[in-house]
Parts: sequence; C-alpha cells; structure tokens
Amino acid sequence: MPPLSHAVKHASVFAVTLAASMLASCMGATVHFPSLDTVKATGRPVELEAMLEKPSGPGPFPAIILMHGCSGIYSTGKQINARQAEWAQLLLNEGYVVLHLDSFNPRGYGDVCSMGPQPVLPYPNRGPDARGALHWLQSQPYVKPNRIAVLGWSHGGMSVLFAVDSYRYPHRPSDSAPNFRVAVSFYPLCTGMDKSKWFTTVPTMLLIGEADDWTPAPPCRALAERTQTTGRPIEFVSYPGAYHGFEAPGVPVRVMQGIPTAVNGHSVTIGTDPKARADALTRVPQFLAKYLKD
Repeated sequence: MPPLSHAVKHASVFAVTLAASMLASCMGATVHFPSLDTVKATGRPVELEAMLEKPSGPGPFPAIILMHGCSGIYSTGKQINARQAEWAQLLLNEGYVVLHLDSFNPRGYGDVCSMGPQPVLPYPNRGPDARGALHWLQSQPYVKPNRIAVLGWSHGGMSVLFAVDSYRYPHRPSDSAPNFRVAVSFYPLCTGMDKSKWFTTVPTMLLIGEADDWTPAPPCRALAERTQTTGRPIEFVSYPGAYHGFEAPGVPVRVMQGIPTAVNGHSVTIGTDPKARADALTRVPQFLAKYLKD
C-alpha cells in the first residue's frame, strides 16, 4: 500500500477525473433475470432488475455485482446514487463489467432504512439475489464466468457475506459453474455472525469504521478472528474514528434520526472520512485485481 498521504492526494485527483468521466458516461442497459429467492404466494422466482454497464470492446471481461445499501439503488428517479455511481465508474475504468443489482424496486420498495421490521432482508432475500445475478452473468458471452465478484455496502455488505456463505452455498470442483471469485463487504451488520456456522472459501475483504454506531465494528472483528480457523480467513480492515459510509463522496458527518435498526434504536452517525476513503479507493481495487485480472 502507498503511504496514506499519497493515497489522499491520489483520491483527490481521482475524484476530479472521475467526475468528468461520469458526466461523459452513458447509463447502461436495464436487464432482468430470476433470483434464487421465490415469491411466497406463487413459489415462482422473484424477477430482478439490474443496470448493466460494460467497458468498450468485445470482452470477455471480469464482472462485479454491486449490492446497494438500505436506501436503495437510486438517488432520484433512475439516477444511480452517487457512491455507487462513483465505484461503478472506477471499476469500468479498470476493465470490469458492472451490474447494479436492484433488490428493492422489483419487490415494491425503494428505501427500507426507516422501516422496522425491514421487508427485504440480506439472508433470505438478497443473498439469493446475488446468486441469481452470478448465474445470469455466467451465461453472458462478454463475461468471464470464473472471474465474477460481488461488492456491497451496509445492508448490501451483509448481503455479500450471505451470498458467499459456503455453509449455505457449498461449492465443489465438480460443480458445473464457478463460484464467486472474490467479495468485498463495506460495513455489514455482523452481530451474531461470529457465533454462527457462517464461513467462506471465497477471498473476502471486510472494511468498517471503528466509530460506526449503525453496524458496529467489534462483531465484524470477532467474525474475522473466527474465520482464521475456517476455509479462508476474511481480510479485515478497520479505520479509527470513521463512521458508517466513510468512503462515500462528499457526505458531511451528521446524525440521522428515525433509524429502527440503529444500535440505540433511533439514531446513527454517517459521513465521509477522507483518510479512510482514500485508503479504500486504493486498497479495494488492488484486492479485486489480485483475483479478477489474469
């Protein structure tokens, strides 16, 4: 890793060039495919919607599925939220196909942060959504079927962990399709997972702020420590003083009220941490490239 001062400078330059790239980029195509989750009333698969973006050229390319947080995939209308759009452009520039997977709107919801209990959950719903997206991408001629990653934030970060759960989704060399190649989970809710049967054989990085009061760091650290004795240890990264959403672009630190999933039941702190953001913008692409690029 480069020195943090260099990373901060790099992130500032990146933000400027990225803004220009995003203005010039076109919105991708809307695609549909089935989840591994089913509609209770009919038993039929949930029909998912996603936004697909591809680098120029015929491919085949490695691909990354992006899993949005509890506020959903869109900021307004059909405009991808700023954090996810920024990561998508970074990943496109690195030569990856990007699939923005929408787990909420196909089920009739846009934002579930203030809902309790939440109607769409990481374990029974969104983990299977990611597995459905994996299968769909593997059928596309422009995608390398053995080079597919999943990356998500908060609610989506927890969904990432369930998508690569080798206890629930065991993968064997004889299986006809490859498993996820690599996973990245930003600030998931790990409470209780350190005492569960969860483990993974997929290389996984978990990044979280030490000051996070929405999805606390200690349970995630305990989970990472437990994985030292399982199939593949989690690569755990924590940032002192950083809150939830630390790598989002330009979000002032503030307290949000009316969040029933908060540790205290009503309020959480969110906001950008420049040093943690700079490190993540460098660290995560390097981690992905280690497993996705030949």
